[in-house]
Amino acid sequence: MKKIFVLFLLSIISISSICAETVRMKVGDTKTLSPSVLPTKVLAGQPAWTSSRPNDVKIVSTTMYSCEIEAVNSFSGYATIHCKYYYRELDPTTGQYIYQRSGYVDYKVFVEETTITSIEISPTNIELNNGETHKMEVIILPSNANQSVAWSSSDQSVAFVNSSNVLRANGYGTAVVTATASNGLTATCTVTVKKNGDDSGENSGNDGQDSTDYDELDYYFQIAKKRMNALRNKAIQQQNKNNE
Repeated sequence: MKKIFVLFLLSIISISSICAETVRMKVGDTKTLSPSVLPTKVLAGQPAWTSSRPNDVKIVSTTMYSCEIEAVNSFSGYATIHCKYYYRELDPTTGQYIYQRSGYVDYKVFVEETTITSIEISPTNIELNNGETHKMEVIILPSNANQSVAWSSSDQSVAFVNSSNVLRANGYGTAVVTATASNGLTATCTVTVKKNGDDSGENSGNDGQDSTDYDELDYYFQIAKKRMNALRNKAIQQQNKNNE
């Protein structure tokens, strides 16, 4: 009896599907998906739409027969947009829609990175006192392109930029910091780090010395650090030669 009942259920509820369709988008694009396989006149309720990567390909809105998606971020691979629906099938004997069936449609969504056309740092020249910080402003166009950058400095003992785009004055002198976009385009900014309270870049005070003992100690500390780095690099080079 149980076996007959199970076979009866399987005859009433069945699943139909369609192979995944491929959709290609760019960051910021929106697209409406309208599966042609949906039996529009006999749907049993609104289909359920899901995204396997909702942070990268977002479902904006759904209707009875369509779904609007938005490409938020580019990424490796693809996102699957899954549409699950139920519909009723006509009973040829009674002429009524009584058999409930389920089906699904999958979309493979590839999001391509928007081509970066330009990158700029504003301003291009910055003056700071030792120990000060400054939030760097990077302008990447178009605005829907990948906004991430990699930072480098010509002299990190003078100034460097961290992963949060914060510039820190780390010593005295001049350094050029470079922002590199994901496609290799670069922009530069010249950073001049002064001693605290010294606009000329030279020692201040009547005796030609720093205005505070702290500044003087920090100044010599930076010199000592550079010399230590030079000695360490020389020792590493010598060790590499010995190992050859």
